[in-house]
Amino acid sequence: MVICTHRPALPTIVAAIGKYGNDDQFAKLNETLTLAPGEMTVVHMTKTALGKKRQIVAIETYTPGPPNQ
Repeated sequence: MVICTHRPALPTIVAAIGKYGNDDQFAKLNETLTLAPGEMTVVHMTKTALGKKRQIVAIETYTPGPPNQ
């Protein structure tokens, strides 16, 4: 799933996704609230499985490099 959003919705999204991680992951997700324009965060999660709660596996944040010239 890909979610593309604007800054005003980020706190709600971070709170919802944060429920699937531990305290350290939630803290890392909170850092996304200060992303600069063009930056993005990728949250890897486990698959949906009957009787199991999904979990955050990894969180990556990317900053775009300078434009190619």
